[in-house]
Amino acid sequence: MKFIRFNLWRWLWGRVWLLSERSGTGLGRFAPWVFHQATGCDTKFNKVKMMDARLTEAQLLFRLQEFSGAEQDAIAMGDHEFARECADVVSIIRELQACREAADKPVLNVLFKNGWPVDGTTGIIGGSPSFPDGYHDFYATPQQEPGRKRVRREHAAWSLATFGDVGPVGPLKHLSREALEAAANPCDPFEWADMQFLLWDAQMRMGISDEFITWAMVEKLAINKARQWPEPKDGEPCLHIKEPPVPESQWTHESNGEPNE
Repeated sequence: MKFIRFNLWRWLWGRVWLLSERSGTGLGRFAPWVFHQATGCDTKFNKVKMMDARLTEAQLLFRLQEFSGAEQDAIAMGDHEFARECADVVSIIRELQACREAADKPVLNVLFKNGWPVDGTTGIIGGSPSFPDGYHDFYATPQQEPGRKRVRREHAAWSLATFGDVGPVGPLKHLSREALEAAANPCDPFEWADMQFLLWDAQMRMGISDEFITWAMVEKLAINKARQWPEPKDGEPCLHIKEPPVPESQWTHESNGEPNE
């Protein structure tokens, strides 16, 4: 028998959210809390100061997954109206993702010489440009420093000024404590922020570049794919299956301790 994935708490607050949207009354300062509950978090919610109304790409992917799941739950329950509303939200999120992807791509790539474009596009880009010689990209919307990149830069400056020239071991030990706190309350965004800060800090103090870590990730992913893994248990770490050691009876003196082929 196939059980339907259904969460009464999430469904209840989802109906409250939709009722507020239809009536136009709004939820005011309670809106983040209600939306937080409606998207599937049943643990206690700590009030978060909204610093940026723009959802990150990770947040969009999370919302997309949640509303897609809610749509399937509603279809299974026969609530076609709620399913249609969830499908509308999914369509909106996907359209927003497509728009953001398009906005991040340059619409012009212009060659400049002596501060001016050489292909007659002055009227398109407007103004009195003064750029170094070479090719420059132009976008349909102003490009700002990404929020995550800005936060990382500001955190690095604050960490160096506050903690001085120390090594990476301290932040890594602190990271292990924050990981346990996040495991106890995974819906607290501040715990995730602490872990990311400490990982950034340890990486900076070790002098490891993002490119070097990316190379290591590619290599380690290939290793992980080649390993055998047990059936996972929710809430428990999943460690790879280690190969049993070769019995000493299969060793030879000629191989200097190496097992026989």
